[in-house]
Amino acid sequence: MDMKKIFDKVDNTFGLAGYAAGFGCCAAASIIVFWVMFVVPLVFIAFYIILFIPFMFFSFMLNRKLITDTALRNRAASFAYKLTATLLIWFIAFFPFSWFGVTELLNIPAEVAKSREASQLREEILNSQTYADLTPFGLGIYKLVNEGDEYLWDVTKPQDRVLRHNDTLLVFSHHYNVRERNTWDNQNLWREEMYDVYLYEGTYIIIPLSKYNSVYLCKEIGEHVDLFLLGGVDSEAKEKLRELPGERYSRQEIAGKSGKDKLR
Repeated sequence: MDMKKIFDKVDNTFGLAGYAAGFGCCAAASIIVFWVMFVVPLVFIAFYIILFIPFMFFSFMLNRKLITDTALRNRAASFAYKLTATLLIWFIAFFPFSWFGVTELLNIPAEVAKSREASQLREEILNSQTYADLTPFGLGIYKLVNEGDEYLWDVTKPQDRVLRHNDTLLVFSHHYNVRERNTWDNQNLWREEMYDVYLYEGTYIIIPLSKYNSVYLCKEIGEHVDLFLLGGVDSEAKEKLRELPGERYSRQEIAGKSGKDKLR
């Protein structure tokens, strides 16, 4: 079987108009399949696989026809036309993946700027004063850039993925400043809780006796001072902290000292 004769016969049967029509039908079907992706992803994959071979065939043949059958006198114009046609055909042929690829390329400058900004913030945090070093207890090294900041940074835990929150890039694990809350310890809002309070290297460590895995850090127990809530502190770390000499206070006592509302 002479494959060249078969190819020429198919080529003569379709022609440029036939290839363009076939390509257009596949492109329309591809767009429909793309919208299906948002509703039923598995159906999108199945339809895309079925559509792939005919779409590639018509894309290749249309591209070939446009290149071989186009003869412009101006070489620069001919080259620009063929290049534009080729890029457009294959962009549509591989849609939506080509669209995602172009989007990623366009996002490169923004991502580079974001990475540079994150590096600068990370360096600023690392060079700031250490708020508390609790590594002897299995916790981290905590940094505070400025008094009153929203976040206390755990510089032992860089973020795998840098996110933006309240115009701040989150480059390390972070803990929130709850100094503006009107109530003390919202996790135990309706309980008559007791707290162990320890002073370690100038930092007060406040641990509720309940099973909640939270710890509070502050430089003084008073009104309008920074108060950071560390969540997810495991029981082993809390037991190590409890080896420190300390005192026990009720919720009402701490609420009074911190200037926050009492329990009721």
